[in-house]
Amino acid sequence: MTAQLAGRIACVTGATRGVGRHIALTLAAAGAELVIVGRDADMASEVAARAAELGRKSWCCAADLSVPDTLAPALAAAGAPVGDIGILVCAAGMSLRHAPVWTYDASDYRACFDLNVFGVLQAVNTVLPGMMARRFGRIVAIGGTYGYRGVAGSSLYAASKWALRGLIKSVAMDAGPFGVTANIVAPGGIDGEKLRAQFAQSAVREGLSEQAVYDRFAARSAMRQLVSEADVAAMVLFAVSDAAARITGQDLLVDGGTVV
Repeated sequence: MTAQLAGRIACVTGATRGVGRHIALTLAAAGAELVIVGRDADMASEVAARAAELGRKSWCCAADLSVPDTLAPALAAAGAPVGDIGILVCAAGMSLRHAPVWTYDASDYRACFDLNVFGVLQAVNTVLPGMMARRFGRIVAIGGTYGYRGVAGSSLYAASKWALRGLIKSVAMDAGPFGVTANIVAPGGIDGEKLRAQFAQSAVREGLSEQAVYDRFAARSAMRQLVSEADVAAMVLFAVSDAAARITGQDLLVDGGTVV
């Protein structure tokens, strides 16, 4: 396991917290050096410290990917070896307030699409030339099950994930002749701090126990369970490994059977 990604450099966006942080440290545990991209410099330093405990070198890059032309200068400022990045995981993303479609406006659209779609495009375009030159690369974008169906109250977020699917599948076609794969890892509801907070709020609002709210949410899946950050990171690790060398343009769902 430790040597699986030995000699690889992995750039992970959104690596400072949540599933992005778990993915980054999973790749480090598998042998990869890290380029840590996020808006929180202190949290990036904490991830770098954890990577150092694993014996991995890392570079911390502060960048807001929703803003054009920010990633390349951030990588340069951090001294990151852009041309040697062989793995890109795009985990930075955002969701919007749960609301009917007619209540959203242009600012909501821009906020959501600028990060969830354009932010991925900016990251891909920054590292892809080096991958193509070396004729090796692994690109993984974190999607979600809202990119496979209509969702009441989440129209713009769902639309951004549908757009992300089209982008990554097209990247796979453009970059495939150069030995670069591009896939989507799409989690269902991730059992973590953010979702648990939402469950707690729903429990208070509806007069239910938090377990009852969890069970209701989990009942949407075949396995009646939420996925963990470790589940998602394990799929990403597979997608960037040599075992997935001929897998590209695919939707790799990790959702306990929510979309079947």
